[in-house]
Amino acid sequence: MKAIELYDLVLDTPNEIFSPNTLKARIALNIKGLSYETKWLDFFQVHSVIPTITKTGEKPTVPVIVDHQHDDKAVQDSWEIVKYLDKTYPDTPPLIHGNNEALQFFFYNYANANILVPIFKLCVLTVVEKCPTKEMQNWFRQTREQSFNMTLEEFAGDDENVHVENIKSGLGLVHTTLKSYSYLSGEKPGFSDVTLAALYKMFSVFRSDLFEQTLLDAYPDDVLRQWWRRMEKYTKHSPPAEAVH
Repeated sequence: MKAIELYDLVLDTPNEIFSPNTLKARIALNIKGLSYETKWLDFFQVHSVIPTITKTGEKPTVPVIVDHQHDDKAVQDSWEIVKYLDKTYPDTPPLIHGNNEALQFFFYNYANANILVPIFKLCVLTVVEKCPTKEMQNWFRQTREQSFNMTLEEFAGDDENVHVENIKSGLGLVHTTLKSYSYLSGEKPGFSDVTLAALYKMFSVFRSDLFEQTLLDAYPDDVLRQWWRRMEKYTKHSPPAEAVH
């Protein structure tokens, strides 16, 4: 058993990394070079398994980590997981640098509102198709349509170009920042880079047909592409060799 277990989400492809929420925890673990084991759950298993792990009564979601080196501590939610890892493993690269916790949290919310939403509109119908059973497809559709107060087709919209342009607009300040710094957090990756890399990875899985033109070539230089080359290695199943402690 590895020291840390990461509970992640699976659809119809075993071991496929796609969820932007769980990716933030995975990328954090990989940057820190911490050894972990992935426990894969489908949507239904999240609701049956996670409450037995967290035992908090909170809504069952992933990611969740269980840290067997520290009294089997269970931590839910990517933001809480990153804060926990920074505090518990101080000898690993910090993702919330100095006193910039509020700034990192600001970008987390900015990215969700301005980049994730149009990305999800481009991906949501693919997610439905990749639910492995008809029952799960129906559940996903019903719960999301209830949340959006519209059909998934209405949510996705007819004009993909509008969503692509909205993504590029949302990346404007990102591009400006990365022209001066290697990472959004400065000279080393921080939680803002983790957040954005999670969205890049999700889009590359669900909409590979639009990935390069939308996220890598949004602007007429290689700034975003070079940043992604620095971050992509952290979106894998385990830390890159040079990161392992």
